[in-house]
Order: sequence, then structure tokens, then C-alpha cells
Amino acid sequence: DYQLAVIYDARFKQTGLNLSANYKINGMNKHEYSYGNKFSASMQVYQQLKLPGNLKLTPNAGLAYETSKKDIDNKITVDMSGGRIFLGTLGAELTYKKISIGANWQTPLSQNLAMGMAKAKNRGMVHIALAFKTSRTLLRRREVGLFTTFMRADCPLRMRDNKSPSGSVYAIRFSPLPYQLDLTTPGN
Repeated sequence: DYQLAVIYDARFKQTGLNLSANYKINGMNKHEYSYGNKFSASMQVYQQLKLPGNLKLTPNAGLAYETSKKDIDNKITVDMSGGRIFLGTLGAELTYKKISIGANWQTPLSQNLAMGMAKAKNRGMVHIALAFKTSRTLLRRREVGLFTTFMRADCPLRMRDNKSPSGSVYAIRFSPLPYQLDLTTPGN
């Protein structure tokens, strides 16, 4: 598996815009099953608020989009896989010196997963970030430009864990399909 990611953060004073895009290329596993390649992109607007005691609170809101190609099982396309989802996001991050803890809530605005047979529900994300500087980011502070003069070049290391409050992660983990199916009759 390979992953390509691009992140851009533009900030003027305490207000910012964060753009990110990610493409994951999935390989074949030992059971000759390959999950479809996945593209995701997000846009977040944020406002950094200074609190007493070197604390900063950064609420954010934005949009996210994910799309996945169909899976391949023994060289046969799995029809009930792949799809797309468009999400609204709302969250906050609390920072003390070089450590940040944050969470966000994502709710589906539009979706078509596994030919309409899967329904994504609300999901949350919690993260911890540690900022550090490298010799290259220190050199970037000397570049001329509107945004580089207002922000330091910090590089975050993030550890993330996605959990679903409705427990669908458990159902997906033990299901032979990549999504949890909604087999209820419409209107019930």
C-alpha cells in the first residue's frame, strides 16, 4: 500500500484555512483481495483563541469528501463496494506549548456507498499532535512571503484514531464486506 498526501495551511493573524488531499493506493493482500484506491480531501476554517496559561483553543468547521474505487476479489470486481461521501465537520483543538489535543465530529451530508446499500452515520475523530522543528523548517522562516512572515514553520506528528459512536466499527471489522450494510426496509 502507498499513500500520497498534500497539506496546505494559510493563516493571517489568528484566522486560518487548512486544505488537505490524500490518495491511498491499495495493494493485493494474501487472500487476493484488494480494497479500492481511495481519495479524500478536506477544507477547514479555524480561529485561534488565546487562553490564560499558554493555552490556545482553536475551533474549526469545514467540509470533507471521500471517494473509493470498487474492491477486487480474485480478479473479480466487488459490485457492492466503493462509492463516495461528502461530510460536514466541526471540531476544536487545545494546545499547550508543543502539544495539541483535538477532536472533531463529522456528519454525512451526501453519500452513495456500495451502490446505496451502505449508510455511513456520524463519526468522530480524536487526535494528539506533537510539533517539532527540523533544519529545513527553520530555513523556511527566512523565506519572503505573506504567509511565512505570519506563521512559524512547525511540522506536526499526528496520531489519529477514528471511532463510530454507533458501534459500526465493530460490525465493519468482522464483516466480509468493506462497509456495514443497511438491510432495513425504507420507512421502518
